[in-house]
Amino acid sequence: MHRRIAALAVTAGAMLLGTASTASATGPGFFLRSHHGSLAECQAVGNAGADNALWSRVFICNPFAGKAGVYELWVRY
Repeated sequence: MHRRIAALAVTAGAMLLGTASTASATGPGFFLRSHHGSLAECQAVGNAGADNALWSRVFICNPFAGKAGVYELWVRY
C-alpha cells in the first residue's frame, strides 16, 4: 500500500515537472492548443489553423516531456 502511494506521488510530481518545463520553454503569450502523435501532424494542424485564421502564424510544436512521441501545439492568438 505504501509503495503504491509513493509511486503515485512520484508519477504526479514528474507530470507536474514535465508540464512546467514545457510551458516555460514556450514563453509568455503562447497557449496550449492540442497534443499530436508526430511532429509532422502537429505542424500540419498548426499551419491549417493559421491558414483559417484560428490563430497567428506563430506557433510552436514541442515534444511533451511527460510522454515520448507526443507533441504539444502551442499557439498565439
